[in-house]
Amino acid sequence: MWKMSKYFLIAVILAIFYVAGIQAQTPNCTPRIVSLRRGQRVCQRNCPPRVPPYLCVTATKDIRIPVCPSGCCRAGNICVPIKRPG
Repeated sequence: MWKMSKYFLIAVILAIFYVAGIQAQTPNCTPRIVSLRRGQRVCQRNCPPRVPPYLCVTATKDIRIPVCPSGCCRAGNICVPIKRPG
């Protein structure tokens, strides 16, 4: 009985480390709020196959907009990790 539960416990611990390793590799794609002053410009990468590949916004007045962090692209209103080939 103890031998079986010992192997089960080891399997659970390895599964937890595996999931934690996968989560550590994926970038955190939570958009952050950026303040722009009049005349400032910010560009973000659109996720393929959207055209144009970049979405740029130039502020005509002081505004606050959500911006995707590095390693992420915009898909509608959300940010997702950029898929790398291979």
